[in-house]
Amino acid sequence: MEEKSTREEMNEKFIEDQFFESGNTGLKARQLGITILAWIGFFIPFGLVLFPILFLKERVIIFEAFKTAIRIFRILDVFLLLALIFIVLYF
Repeated sequence: MEEKSTREEMNEKFIEDQFFESGNTGLKARQLGITILAWIGFFIPFGLVLFPILFLKERVIIFEAFKTAIRIFRILDVFLLLALIFIVLYF
C-alpha cells in the first residue's frame, strides 16, 4: 500500500513561486510589463523592415530595405548578446 505524502514532503519536492501566490500584484504587474516590452522589442525590427517593403513599394528600393534590415538585426544581435551576458551574470 502506498503511503500518502505529507505537506512538508511535498513542499520539499516542489518549487514555490511568489508569482503564483495570492496577492503580489506589484510583482505580477512588473513581470507582465517587462514581458510586454520584451515582445515589443522583439517585433519592432521586423515591423521596421516589413512596413516599407509591404506598404511603400513604389518609394522603396528593395536592396536598400534589405541593407537596413541587416543593420537592424546586427544591432539586435548585439542587444541580445548583452542581455544574455547580463542574465547569466545577474542570476
